[in-house]
Amino acid sequence: MTQQTGGFFATDIKPGISDFYSWKSLALRDIKTAYRRSYLGIIWISLSTTITLVALSFVYSYLFPVTLSEYLPFLAVSYVTWIYISMSLSSSCHVFITKHTYIKQRPIPLTVFMLSNIGMNLFIFVNNLVVSLFFVLFVGSGFSWTMLILPISFAILILTSFAMTMILGVLTCRFRDVGQIINSITQLAFFVTPILWKPEFLSGRFMIAFANPFYHYIELIRAPIIDHKIPYSSLGITLILTTIMLVSGYLIISKKRNVIPFWV
Repeated sequence: MTQQTGGFFATDIKPGISDFYSWKSLALRDIKTAYRRSYLGIIWISLSTTITLVALSFVYSYLFPVTLSEYLPFLAVSYVTWIYISMSLSSSCHVFITKHTYIKQRPIPLTVFMLSNIGMNLFIFVNNLVVSLFFVLFVGSGFSWTMLILPISFAILILTSFAMTMILGVLTCRFRDVGQIINSITQLAFFVTPILWKPEFLSGRFMIAFANPFYHYIELIRAPIIDHKIPYSSLGITLILTTIMLVSGYLIISKKRNVIPFWV
C-alpha cells in the first residue's frame, strides 16, 4: 500500500503536471467543442451570466430588504463562485468516463485529465468573475486592499477541485449513481447556501449558514471583494477540509489507478 501510494506521485501526478501542453490542449478542445457552431462562441459565457445576474437582481432586490446597488454585486460574486463549485463537482464525476478512449489507448497520467477538467472550469470562472467585478466596480462599493488575499483563495479552490476530482472521478467510475447523487446534492445546496440571499437575513440563526461548508468556500472569494475583509474563519475551515479531501483523494486514486481503465 505504501509503495502504491508513494509511486503514484512519481508516476502520475508529477509527469501529469509537467505535461502542460496535453492538459491545456484538452481543456481548450473541450471549451471549443461546447461552443462549436455558435456565432458568439465563448462570448456566451459572459453574456448568459450577465443576463442571469441582472434579471435575478431586479427580482430579488424587490423581494428582499436590500437596494439593487447593494444586492447586484453580492449576487454577482456569489453566483459565479457557485457556478465554479457546482461545475467542478459535476464534471469531476465524469472526468475519466468522458476520456475513456484516451485512457484505454495508452498509459496517459490520469492527472492530465484532472488538470484539463480544472483548467476548463477555471477558464469559465475567470470569464464570469470579470463580469462580477464589473458590477462591483461600477455598481457596488469598488475594490479594496483585502482583494490581495484572492490568490490564496483561488489556490484553495483549485486544490479542492483537484481533491474532489480524485475522489468523485474514481467513485463514479465504479458506481455510476454517484454522479446523480452529486447533482441532487448541488441542486439542494444552491437554495440552502447564502447565494441568492444574504447571511444577515438569518438574524440570530447565522450558525445555519456557518455550518454549511459551501458557505465558507464562497466566502473565500466574496468576503474580500464585497465585505472588504479577510475571512479568517473560512480560510481556516476550508484549509482543514481541503487537506482532508486531498489526503483521502490521493489514497483512493493511488489504490485504484490500475483498475480505472477497466471501469471506464
